[in-house]
Amino acid sequence: MFLSILYPMLLSERNLPFDDDMYLFEMKYDGIRAIIHVSPTSFRIDSRKGIDLTDKFPELKSLQTLVKEEVILDGEIIALHEGKPHFRKVMERILAKADKKIKICKSENPVLFMAFDILYKKKSLVELPLIKRKRILAKLKENDFLMVVPYILGKGLSLYENVKALSLEGIVAKEINSPYEMGMRTDKWIKIKNKQIEAFFIMGYIENKNHTMSLLLGEKRKGQFFFCGKVLLGKKDIASKIKSVPKEKERGDKNDTNAIYIKPIMKCLVSYLERSDTGKLRHPQFIKLITS
Repeated sequence: MFLSILYPMLLSERNLPFDDDMYLFEMKYDGIRAIIHVSPTSFRIDSRKGIDLTDKFPELKSLQTLVKEEVILDGEIIALHEGKPHFRKVMERILAKADKKIKICKSENPVLFMAFDILYKKKSLVELPLIKRKRILAKLKENDFLMVVPYILGKGLSLYENVKALSLEGIVAKEINSPYEMGMRTDKWIKIKNKQIEAFFIMGYIENKNHTMSLLLGEKRKGQFFFCGKVLLGKKDIASKIKSVPKEKERGDKNDTNAIYIKPIMKCLVSYLERSDTGKLRHPQFIKLITS
């Protein structure tokens, strides 16, 4: 089994939370999806796309002390900042290359594996209903680097409200009887993100090679415009309206040599997950055009 690269079951997405007794609900952790193969003598971490990440997270090898036989786990590798999962912190670990840098990161920025499924223990478990896999997973010992993800049955609305109040990423809904479908995106597993929604000035646009358009987004701070990122626009009728706006001198992200800048007289409503330290939007999605 260790020789096989396993691709994780993927999630569809909905905008609104729900209650349903045929689903269990978990927090969505903002980190890196990973499959961990572990036994007392062997250890490997594979990314969602099958890339070997074992050397990036040496502290997770401590999971070998928690098992007596070969086990394969699905979950999220997270790093914490002020008690909350912090995506940029875990990305720092991915980007560390030199052994010395990885050793420093291990000490100063340790990660935690949040296990939410078990695919193998003595035999394949993927055909079992999720709720039975959860019961097997619950028997796994935990340590400072491994936590079994808790869940609640049926009550997605209350969990979502708690997650929203804490400004966390969102929740995941999973059918309790679902088998584990390798590499498949299915409605049996659903993510509901806690998105922020704001209005931004349209400062320009880029015409992409695939006939779509990316809008350059900005906001005013103390009377000056600041670039906040780009959002993909797939609606051609809106694209024609934006192209009709008078052009303006260069502003915003100067790295975009193909950008066409326009007067900031139009706004659009955009949802996003969070902002970077410099104010850039993470995972922005266009909602609709509005006037400023």
